[in-house]
Amino acid sequence: MGEDTGHKTGRPTSWIAVAIMVLGFVIFGVALVLGPIWALFWIGLAVTAGGGIFGLANGIMEDYG
Repeated sequence: MGEDTGHKTGRPTSWIAVAIMVLGFVIFGVALVLGPIWALFWIGLAVTAGGGIFGLANGIMEDYG
């Protein structure tokens, strides 16, 4: 423990953004499997896009720079 492995884990805000995007993918994936249920598909797509915007606004691409 405590050794430097050369890997960075990312910031908590970055992981929150990733979790939001995964949730969006799950929502619109389920919408396609169950129907397709287009309203739920678009909600999932919006959640995914919102997670991406949240991540970019918080500098998610700078975690591994």
